Amino acid sequence: MAKPFFNKPNPEEGNQPELVVYFEPETEHQRITTWRKEELEKAGTDPLIAEIVASDHNVDLHQAIELKAQGCTDKLLLSILF
Repeated sequence: MAKPFFNKPNPEEGNQPELVVYFEPETEHQRITTWRKEELEKAGTDPLIAEIVASDHNVDLHQAIELKAQGCTDKLLLSILF
């Protein structure tokens, strides 16, 4: 996750404030969630619905993808999985 901040200007050195962005290393859990979301989107799931489903690692990803392959709507997918 990015954490933006401005460095402090130092008028004596003539420098201006500049935006500095620090990126925290992604955790294994975040990498898996991102991968799950991408797989659900490839299967035709709306990105917001994919985010919800991917975030719950108790949900069987293969089941979700299979349901989409069988023509399941996103609304029905949510009602079956949750």
